[in-house]
Amino acid sequence: MTTTLPLEGDLNIYTASQLRQRLAEALAATDDLTLDLSQVGEFDTACAQVLVWLTQEAQRRGKTVRMSAPSPGVSQFVALMGLGRLLPQLEAAHES
Repeated sequence: MTTTLPLEGDLNIYTASQLRQRLAEALAATDDLTLDLSQVGEFDTACAQVLVWLTQEAQRRGKTVRMSAPSPGVSQFVALMGLGRLLPQLEAAHES
C-alpha cells in the first residue's frame, strides 16, 4: 500500500532537521512512500540533501520513494542547481 505524505510550507535549513525526522518515521512505516511537494514554498540545499538521503536510504532498504507534483519553487531549484541526476523524479516532473 502506498503512503502519501504531503509536505507544505518552506523547506529550508531551519526545517531540515524536522523534515529528516518526519521522513525517517514515514519510511520506517511503509515500503512505498510518495511525497506530495505541490505545497512547498521555499526550498534550499539543506532540504535537497534530506531528499537525496531519503532516496538513498529507501534504496538501501529495498523500499520505494516517489516525489510528485513539485511546486514551482522545488522545480526551479532542482533545475538551477542541476540536481536532476540525484533527484530524477523531480526533474522529470518539471519537464512535463
